[in-house]
Amino acid sequence: RAKSKLKGLKSDFNLGLEPGEFIQVKAPFTTPDDGVEWMWVEVMEWKGDKIKGLLKNQPKHIPELKGGSVVTVKESEIFDYFRIYPDGSSEGNETGELILKYQTL
Repeated sequence: RAKSKLKGLKSDFNLGLEPGEFIQVKAPFTTPDDGVEWMWVEVMEWKGDKIKGLLKNQPKHIPELKGGSVVTVKESEIFDYFRIYPDGSSEGNETGELILKYQTL
């Protein structure tokens, strides 16, 4: 479901967000042992399939990468999104909802 919203998010971002509004996307990063670590990236630029942004997590399995680093990820690889509006309301983060659901079972 989250992937189906990316086209609209991209359009909204490129038209300009309101002050206090931001979008994060969840993207895969390859670990040194060829695994994958999924992390959040706050969008700063979105052109074509490339999303440039700030890494919002501190990587656990990628020593050369640090939280706050500027990274570029592919839109085609995005798994989830999180959008915060100026009034504090939000949408997205479906993976967070799934994790909570399965932790309480």
